[in-house]
Amino acid sequence: MSMKAVAARSALWSAAETWGVRGVSALVFLLLARLLDADAFGVMALAGVYLMILQMLADQGFAEALIQRAETKTARNTRLTLTIAANYGGRWDIMQAAKKLAEQSVQEGRVLPVDEAAFEQHLAMAYAPEPDLFIRTGGEQRISNFLLWQMAYTELYFTDTYWPDFDAEALARAIESYAERERRFGRTSAQLEPQSQKADTLSC
Repeated sequence: MSMKAVAARSALWSAAETWGVRGVSALVFLLLARLLDADAFGVMALAGVYLMILQMLADQGFAEALIQRAETKTARNTRLTLTIAANYGGRWDIMQAAKKLAEQSVQEGRVLPVDEAAFEQHLAMAYAPEPDLFIRTGGEQRISNFLLWQMAYTELYFTDTYWPDFDAEALARAIESYAERERRFGRTSAQLEPQSQKADTLSC
């Protein structure tokens, strides 16, 4: 079972629509001030955690300096990438990727061929695989403008447990629920069977 979203990548989200730009900037500042503690960096280094911060609008203030410092200080860690989408929106991500493609066409003086692979290179989280599992806490049952492009075939898991109480046991339940599902990626179970049989034959 592939669990890229859990084992290889981890994302903590606080939407700009919920907090507002100023609120998000304050939240990022407080969070990074805590994370930039020497002990926290020591823990991240031991665990091999690379810290990434996503923002729709660069703060250009002290919070921005903290972000650059945190990303630089953890850049050599390769075991796990922790992405904090502190000021992020899925619609914004799609728009900015399309804008970058258009700007690239203008710079090269020609209309570039556009396919999913070319488009995905410009998404804010182009460095990460598409998530296998999306966990929404607090009783809400929607994705709320989060990773709209990347979550086309992501399994969704909703829980009434609030984020501060979402512990290792709660995570285990989410993973157990995921393990019981059939990943079809838009296909039917019957369409998956030939591929499964082929894989079994190759493994023999």
